[in-house]
Amino acid sequence: MAIPSPVARGIFAMDRRLSGRTVSITIDLPIELAEYLAEDGMQLIATVQHAVRKFKRNPPPDLAAIAKAEREEKLHDAIDRLIRTGRQGARHLRQIEAMAFSNGEERPKGADYQIWKRVALRDIAFRLGITFEYLDLAIRRFRSYQAPRIKARRLREVVRHARLGRSNGEIGAIYGISPGRVSRLIGDAIGRTRGKSKPGAAQ
Repeated sequence: MAIPSPVARGIFAMDRRLSGRTVSITIDLPIELAEYLAEDGMQLIATVQHAVRKFKRNPPPDLAAIAKAEREEKLHDAIDRLIRTGRQGARHLRQIEAMAFSNGEERPKGADYQIWKRVALRDIAFRLGITFEYLDLAIRRFRSYQAPRIKARRLREVVRHARLGRSNGEIGAIYGISPGRVSRLIGDAIGRTRGKSKPGAAQ
């Protein structure tokens, strides 16, 4: 009794989703075929051998590496969402502060400001549909993300004012920092420029 080729192709399926060292063969047999295999299973053995050879020619990817890449992608997405939420929350907080203290009312300081800020953040979190804890973490993460960029931008601006001939005191008054701080910032900028211009300075 010969097994029709469409049947032979249709009833054996190799499943490579399980792991790199597993071959799964799914068999759904009509009674006639089961009776045949009970008498002569060589066709089944040949099919299994073919499946093994095919598997070895085209092995599955490293599933551990795929899982690691997926975890890293999810982590990246989570951090990206956190920073976006922090940016949005920080913008809302600035707007609330501008409205609350726009009529000459003095902004609270120290512990009083922290209490005021906590109340404001709870209101913002409610409007955004997130928890206060998540929003607080998001804003802190966003500011940490922004800090190097803000520092680099301020450094460029300080150097620009210095090149225009303004004194350290004048520059300090613009940004609310001391003349000594201005001098150190300019020194840092000069040091970075010299470091980049020296061959092998970054080594």
